[in-house]
Amino acid sequence: MLADLGQRSERLRADLRDLEGTRARLERDAEGGTALEEARERATTYGILAGTLPAEGPGIELLISDPGNRVKAINLLDALQELRDAGAEVVQVDDVRVGVDSYFLDDRNGVRIDGRLLSVPYRFLAIGDPHTMTTALNIPGGLVRTLRGAGATVLITPRAKVAVGAVRSP
Repeated sequence: MLADLGQRSERLRADLRDLEGTRARLERDAEGGTALEEARERATTYGILAGTLPAEGPGIELLISDPGNRVKAINLLDALQELRDAGAEVVQVDDVRVGVDSYFLDDRNGVRIDGRLLSVPYRFLAIGDPHTMTTALNIPGGLVRTLRGAGATVLITPRAKVAVGAVRSP
């Protein structure tokens, strides 16, 4: 009977070691899964910020109509800077995703962004806090007033969901 109890005790210890090993493997797998999920989330965030992935969220649509063709590249750059300063995380101008190296340029055909000719009305989609961006664009003596002084019409539409579909090449 004592020998039987000893064997049973040894089997239970072996089962316990197996279970502890299984638990340790599961914990490692769970941590690896969590780490993998966190890595995927970071990759998505970086892809959105780099402009290589589409994005959506609350924001605004900014339309600048320019019937007299008096809006210049510097005015559109000012619009972009105002949006960035107001916390815009993602911006698209017409069908061009804005990146850290984006530029506006005047040429005889109009205004270009990153070498692509823009069409009038100029359409900005910006993801960020709609109220903050709208307020920043409308500060006295700011962008909206400057554009209107140049003969442009400015329409700012806050949106609960702005979809930025344009992406940059990696």
